[in-house]
Amino acid sequence: MFDGSICHSSETERLCGRIARSSQSLSRAALSNSSSVNVDWYKRLDDKQTVQLSTGVTRYVTDDQLTSNFKSHYFRIAASYSRKINGRLSGGADVSGRWLRQNGPDPDGDLTGSLFLRYRLGDLG
Repeated sequence: MFDGSICHSSETERLCGRIARSSQSLSRAALSNSSSVNVDWYKRLDDKQTVQLSTGVTRYVTDDQLTSNFKSHYFRIAASYSRKINGRLSGGADVSGRWLRQNGPDPDGDLTGSLFLRYRLGDLG
């Protein structure tokens, strides 16, 4: 098993990369391996606006000596924008997508998005 990350942060920005690999025995004749790479980025554009991006890929491989090998790749990407309107009110948008590629037919990927409006209750202190 291996898991590592590296990050760079400043007053207005943060960039992180992560990598991981693990193996698991499923039975006497089968071994499952998982590898992933992920990158996350956050940026404060000014006092009122922020943007975030995130992406990653995970690869699964099952090596079975009795049957065929299975491989799949899971891809994801996401983005978010947020803006303060005043001390209590903010709004923004989120969008994300994910896809799976595997042996045999691939399922349909999906893409989602949302617009949001937030109102903060309580003390602003």
